[in-house]
Amino acid sequence: MAAETCPILRVTLLGMGGSGKTSLVNAFVNNTAIDAHTPTDHPTLYYKTVLSTRGSEGADEWSMVEIEDTYSSYRADGKTLNENGRMVPRNVKNFLGLKRRISGAEAVDETVLPFGLAEAPKAGR
Repeated sequence: MAAETCPILRVTLLGMGGSGKTSLVNAFVNNTAIDAHTPTDHPTLYYKTVLSTRGSEGADEWSMVEIEDTYSSYRADGKTLNENGRMVPRNVKNFLGLKRRISGAEAVDETVLPFGLAEAPKAGR
């Protein structure tokens, strides 16, 4: 018998600091409301399995939802200051490409991107 694949849906939340991205993720994944605002320092992945109901069209199936919570689109990384020294929104192509300086204890392999394609998880694992 062939192993079934579990469909996966990937969502990346983008937005300004304090807009409620992390609160939205926690409400969906953990059924929790957070009172205090803590800025997100690094992109974080959250997972939840959901039952997709198909009504009379077929059997219900489980799906995996992967949600990436990102930090503020205004966060300085050496590329978001204009000539007047004011903060400006980062270029979304650079933001999605994760091209930024990483130093010290935060240094990681820059060839590994969380936005990359991956094989969907197999059912029953």
